[in-house]
Formats: sequence, structure tokens, C-alpha cells
Amino acid sequence: MQYIFHLGVHGTAPAALAPYLTAHVHALRAQKVYFVNAEAPEALDAMQTALTGRYLGTSDAPQDAWFHEANHAVADAARDAGARSVLVLSPDMLGPSLPRALSLGRIGPGLYDAAPEMLRLATLGLPAKRVQCVLVPEDTETLLLNLYSDGVRQGLTALRLDAFCDAIDLDHFSTGHLLARLRDAHPRHRITDRPDPGLRAGVGPFLRGVLDDLGLDPGAFPVEKPDLPARLDAFQIEALLHITDNGQSRNASRVAQLRDRVLCFAPDPAQPLHLPDWVSAVLSDSDETEAVA
Repeated sequence: MQYIFHLGVHGTAPAALAPYLTAHVHALRAQKVYFVNAEAPEALDAMQTALTGRYLGTSDAPQDAWFHEANHAVADAARDAGARSVLVLSPDMLGPSLPRALSLGRIGPGLYDAAPEMLRLATLGLPAKRVQCVLVPEDTETLLLNLYSDGVRQGLTALRLDAFCDAIDLDHFSTGHLLARLRDAHPRHRITDRPDPGLRAGVGPFLRGVLDDLGLDPGAFPVEKPDLPARLDAFQIEALLHITDNGQSRNASRVAQLRDRVLCFAPDPAQPLHLPDWVSAVLSDSDETEAVA
């Protein structure tokens, strides 16, 4: 049995592919793949909750034995289904996103700062040499803007962009550094990366790239545009933050409807979201330091 974890990154296109693959789970089954997101969503939810508990260090967080047993239960279900590989598509295997980490009370969180430990727990009890992890690198500024946009979209943060950036640890803020940390901590896992062309390359190349990463036959899947949320524009961000700032309304349903109305519009390319100059400078210095190292 092979175990494939597509880690993606919150707010990026590959991380949003679970609904597309769930809709075509029959094609996965035909290729002897047990897609945990579709076949055992309750097991995936329980794993993500347990990982969050360990991340926060809560007193009731499951011990290592729980993760071992949970992984074996999924593996047994996959064997019973006649599968040859298990696929999990979830960035939560690396821990909470930055907006969620802040909402949980984490002070100065970094980019998946607990990722090596989270991945150890998520793969506990599985044969290390049969574990493959796929991480799609992303430009640092694009990554930060996507994470922030995704956090505002989900209502996880009410911070302005400059305050959000000031509240997180921007040192070593790159997927390249994250990849190196994971490889150092898990030398027996096969941890791969492939630059993500995104939808700029077209729907066909985008899907083929992701499916190739997962060891799947792209020909078995229809070329249709997945439902991927675009980065919000500056006006949408401002509107959503205003709604959140004034969210003392007793009519929660109307607040939710206001948010939905803002989100139903496509982002305006003429009103892009930009990082503050000081943040771009910090990220640039960090990139140069890592390049020298």
C-alpha cells in the first residue's frame, strides 16, 4: 500500500481540488485509489481536529497511540476496498493556516511552524518508505496574499493586511524553506515538489500537473475547470473587513448574507491587493538569505 499526502498550501489552487476529485471519485476507485476525503471524511475530520489539539497543546489532545490507530483503521478500510494506494488531499496535515493559527490565539505564528511534528503525527504508524508527500512551491508574496485573502474570505481574521503581516513571523517565509524542514525531519519519506503553473497555463495543463503529482492517469478525468476561489480584490477585502468590524448585529443571518453578496462578485483585476512595501522588503531579504544559505 502506498500513502500519498498532497499537502498543498491553504489558499492555493491545488489545495482546493478536493471537491473536484470527490466528484470524480469513481475514476479514483478505477485506479485502485482510496481517496480519504471522499471515502472516509469523518476520519479526515477527526485527524484534523486531533492535529489542531496537538498544535495548541490542549490537555485533551490525543496521544501518539490515537494517530497510530487512526492511520491503521484507514489503511484497513482501503485494503477492504481493494485499493493499492491511499490519497489524502489536505493542507491541514501541516497544521492550521496562518489566519486560523491567529484566530486560535497563537502568538506570532510562522508558515506552518509545527509542520514537521504535524506530519509525523499524520503519518504515524505508516511504513515511512511508502509515504509520499507532495508540496507545491509558491512565490512568497503570492503565497502571503493568498493566505490572507483566504482568511478574510472564511472570516478567520478581521485584521488589515499590514496588521496581519505584523502579527505573524515573516522569517524564512517560503515554501522552499518549509520543504527543506520537512525533508530534514522525515528523510525516509518521499517528499516531492513541482512548480505550480496555476490556471494561467490553462485548465488542461493545470489538472494534468496535479494528477501526475498524485501518480494518477490524467486521461481518466474530464478536463473541466475546478471551482477554485480567486484571490479577493482590495475592495472586497475592505467590504468584508467592514462587515466584520461592525458584526455586532443581532441578526447573524443578514451579516452572512452581506458577506455572500460581496463574495458573489468576481474580483476586479483593476483593484488588486498589494502587500505593504515594508513586507515586500522583509520577504525579499529573507529570500536572499535563504538563497545564500
